[in-house]
Amino acid sequence: MPTLCKVAVLVDKYQWHALMTPHAILWFESLLDIRSLPATIDETSLQRLWIAWLFGMKAHFKALSRHVQQYSCRSIDLTDDSIRLPNKVLSKWTS
Repeated sequence: MPTLCKVAVLVDKYQWHALMTPHAILWFESLLDIRSLPATIDETSLQRLWIAWLFGMKAHFKALSRHVQQYSCRSIDLTDDSIRLPNKVLSKWTS
């Protein structure tokens, strides 16, 4: 997942969405098994969520956001620059 996250950063920075989305979706789905996600929320959980958001994977984003909401034991720090999710997404969880 770390390599896919680095690719996603470049895609977002250089606006390569149209070129990379089909490949990123296949890569993401090969790495992710929603049924076996850990019962703890860490930086990787938020990276998965951001990647699903970035590449428009609505079903994965919905399942992952539900998982994050269910297992999160603390608030998300909106000032943390490592969290790449848009504020409009994060604000829905914190309000």
